[in-house]
Amino acid sequence: MWYQVSLTTFAVYVMSSEDNILDAEKAFVSLSLFNILRFPLTMLPMMIANLVQASFHFNDVFQSYVRSVMGSIERERERVTVNPEMTK
Repeated sequence: MWYQVSLTTFAVYVMSSEDNILDAEKAFVSLSLFNILRFPLTMLPMMIANLVQASFHFNDVFQSYVRSVMGSIERERERVTVNPEMTK
C-alpha cells in the first residue's frame, strides 16, 4: 500500500508541471519522509478511536458523579424538612 502512495505522489509531481523533474535526490528524500510518516499515520485511526472512547467514559463517570452529588443533596433536603429540629 505504501509503495502505491509513493508512486502516485511521484506521478502527480512529474505530471503536474514540465518543470518538475524527479531526480534521485528528490526521490530518496521523499521515500525517507514517507517511511518516517508511516508509523504515525497507521496509529492515527487507533488514537482517534481511543480518544472517542475516553470521551464517552469520562462523560459516563461525570454523569454518575453528578447523580450521586444531587442524590446526597436531595437526601439532605429530605432530612432537614422531615426533622427541622436537627438544624438547631
